[in-house]
Amino acid sequence: NTLFGPFQSRVERLSGIIVNITARIFFSTVVHRRVPRKVFSNLQ
Repeated sequence: NTLFGPFQSRVERLSGIIVNITARIFFSTVVHRRVPRKVFSNLQ
C-alpha cells in the first residue's frame, strides 16, 4: 500500500487528463460534423 499509494494517485490524475483530452476531441469532432463551417468560424 505504501509503495503503490503515490503511484496510484499519479495514475488516477493521468487517466483523468486523458479522459478530459479525449472528451474535448470527441466534442470538437461532433461539433464540426453537425455545425456548418461558416457558423463555427463566426462563433470563434
